[in-house]
Amino acid sequence: MYFLYSRNQSFFEIEYIEKVLLSKVSNLEKIPIDSFNDFDTNENIILYFSDSDEKISHEIKTFAKKFDKRYFLIHISDEMLESDYSIYKKAIYIFRGYYSPFIKNKNCFTIPIGFQSGFLQDNSYESSLKKRNWFGVSLVSFIVIENIC
Repeated sequence: MYFLYSRNQSFFEIEYIEKVLLSKVSNLEKIPIDSFNDFDTNENIILYFSDSDEKISHEIKTFAKKFDKRYFLIHISDEMLESDYSIYKKAIYIFRGYYSPFIKNKNCFTIPIGFQSGFLQDNSYESSLKKRNWFGVSLVSFIVIENIC
């Protein structure tokens, strides 16, 4: 299975997709899209699409047009829900970082998004999250108690 991405895409998203979302895929080969030339492959293709940058968007859409087979699509960075969804036409399944009520494809699913800080490289996130959760729970409890009493 090939995981194709643009060299212009951010490393933290690629890291998250590869090491979290696709961590159970044993035969995954990560290849920059401009180095991929096996257009006759029978292997599944996972195409990472992020249209937050015009250069990246153009590169991925150009590849998708010339690749005449279907692919799996991971679409990140559509926070404003304003993407050109024509790339979805040949997708077997679409995994999006953001839910959109306007997309009615039955093959479209929302996935959890990663963190820009590249949380896999820094274990301090987990301990700071525990501290914040405790504070959040304490604050909510305090507010609830204040409103009840």
